[in-house]
Amino acid sequence: MGLILYPGDVVFTRSQRRIPRIIRWATREPGEAPTLVNHIAMVSVSGPASGARIIQAVFAGVEECGFIEALGSGPWPDVAIYRRRSTPGRDLVRAVEAARAEVGDGYSVASIALLALDALAGRILRRRVTLLSRLGRVTPLWFCSELIAHVYSRGFGDRFGRALDAVTTPDDIWDWIQAHDDEWGCVLPLGDEVTR
Repeated sequence: MGLILYPGDVVFTRSQRRIPRIIRWATREPGEAPTLVNHIAMVSVSGPASGARIIQAVFAGVEECGFIEALGSGPWPDVAIYRRRSTPGRDLVRAVEAARAEVGDGYSVASIALLALDALAGRILRRRVTLLSRLGRVTPLWFCSELIAHVYSRGFGDRFGRALDAVTTPDDIWDWIQAHDDEWGCVLPLGDEVTR
């Protein structure tokens, strides 16, 4: 049997295109190992890869689309999928409903630009800087990891260990899940092939 995705599964991607590489650079903390992922989404409708749907924040805004459609028609990025080991159904429903409520909202390009400026300041100061990127959080617009942290906080009451006022990057969520493998199971390791 092939890959089956379930609502609430977290989908990470890593692409070698220019913007994703810049995102990985900008979300890497000083002294941290290279960031492995640059995008995150959440499964909203279960099924095999060809039928599952995800909710994600992309440059066009927050959208719900097919899992395969989200990966694109060109060379696919590397994909990793993680699932909470024990999750009450009502928490999953709340998280998916919270994500669906954001579909159609805009994408926060300004937040990404501020995050990159913070990364540059962090390289100079040799510590994590989030002053400018916190300014970008005052808009009702999203970028991928902020959306997923928000909807998970609505469903499960936690933002992957991040404070409510903290900026949450794909790498922050990746690191949290890797450090909490008692709570999260790996469904598809980063780099394993997904069948079209």
